[in-house]
Amino acid sequence: MKEIKAFIRKKKGSDVAHALLQAGFRHVTFTDAVSLYRSSDEKPNITFDCNASQMLKLEVICLDSDESVVTSLIRKAAITNQSGDGIIVVQNVNKIIKIQTAEESILALT
Repeated sequence: MKEIKAFIRKKKGSDVAHALLQAGFRHVTFTDAVSLYRSSDEKPNITFDCNASQMLKLEVICLDSDESVVTSLIRKAAITNQSGDGIIVVQNVNKIIKIQTAEESILALT
C-alpha cells in the first residue's frame, strides 16, 4: 500500500477532493499547512522571517496499483502552471489497522 501526500494551493483543494472522490478514493485527509520560502522581491513574513504561503496538505492511502492514478488525479486537478503549485510525495505503508474493527491492511481500507 502507499501513502500519498501532496502539498497544494488552498484554492485547488476542492478540485482535488472532487477528482479523488469521483474516482472512488474515499480515504482522503486535508490539513492546513504553511509553505515557507525565500524570495528576494517580496517582504518577509514577520512571524517566520521569510515568505509564507497558505497551502493544504493532502494525504491518501491507496493500493500500490492505484499509485499512478492517484498521483495523476492530484496533479491534473491541482496544477495552475505557476511557480509554487506544490509537490507530491509517495511512501510505502507497512501496515494499516482499522481502530473500530482491528482489520488490517486492505480490509482496513474498506
